[in-house]
Amino acid sequence: MSSYLFPLLIVVLAIFIISRDGKKDEDKKGEEIVKNSAEEEEERVFTAEELSVYDGNRSTRIYLAVLGEVYDVTDGEGYYGPGQGYSCFAGRDGSRAFVTGNFTKEGARADLDGLTPGEVAGVIHWRDFYRKEDKYKYLGKLVGLYYDENGNAREEIHESIERRLAEHQQIQDNKKKLEARFPKCSSKWTQKTGKMLWCEDNRVPRNFTDSYGSRSRCACIQLGEEIEDSVGTFTQYGNCPPDESKCHL
Repeated sequence: MSSYLFPLLIVVLAIFIISRDGKKDEDKKGEEIVKNSAEEEEERVFTAEELSVYDGNRSTRIYLAVLGEVYDVTDGEGYYGPGQGYSCFAGRDGSRAFVTGNFTKEGARADLDGLTPGEVAGVIHWRDFYRKEDKYKYLGKLVGLYYDENGNAREEIHESIERRLAEHQQIQDNKKKLEARFPKCSSKWTQKTGKMLWCEDNRVPRNFTDSYGSRSRCACIQLGEEIEDSVGTFTQYGNCPPDESKCHL
C-alpha cells in the first residue's frame, strides 16, 4: 500500500508548490498595479503654457486652476467646455473671476489684487468646492503666483490670503455683535395698511447702514443710547415719530 502513497504524496507536493508560486506571481502583479496607480496619483507641476492646452479646444480634457491648484473638470464640460458659460476658466487660473463675474480673458486671471476680504473668502469657497467635489480630480500645482517651479507654496502670497481671511472673519464677528446690539425690526405688510415696522422692549426703528458696507436694514435702538460713529449711520424713517416703536411706511 505504501507503494501507492508515495506517488500520491509527490502529486500533492507538486500541487502545493505550483499554487504557492502562482500566488506569489499574483501578489507581485498586485504590487505592481498599486505602484503604477500610486505613480499616476503623483502631483504634477504645470506651467501656464502646459495648462493652456487643456481648454477643451486643443485637448479633449478640460483643466482649470484656482489659487494655483489644478483640477480636471472634464466631467463638467457642460459648464467649462468651449462656448459654455464658464469656459473662461478652462486652461488657466481665473481665480479672480469667481467673485467678480468678469468672465472675459482679461478678467479671468489669477491675482486677487483689490478684492475685499469678503471677496477673497468667496474665492476660497470655490477652491474648497473643487477640493470636495469628487468628480473634479485634483492634478497638481500651477507654476506662477501661488506656487514655484517645484510646486512649493509661495509663502508671502499665501500668508497675505490668510490675513485677509482673518480680517473677513473679524468683520463677520463684528456684524454679529451689531445684530445682537441692534436687533432687526419686525415687519408686516398688508394691502390695507401697507408696510409696518416695529420694535420690542421700548426700542424704536431706524434705518441702519453699518460701516462694513452691508445693505441697509431696519434696526431697533434704545432712545438716548450713545452710539459710536464708527458703528455706522442711523436715519429716521419718514412719516415716523422719532419716539414711537411702530412705524407705518
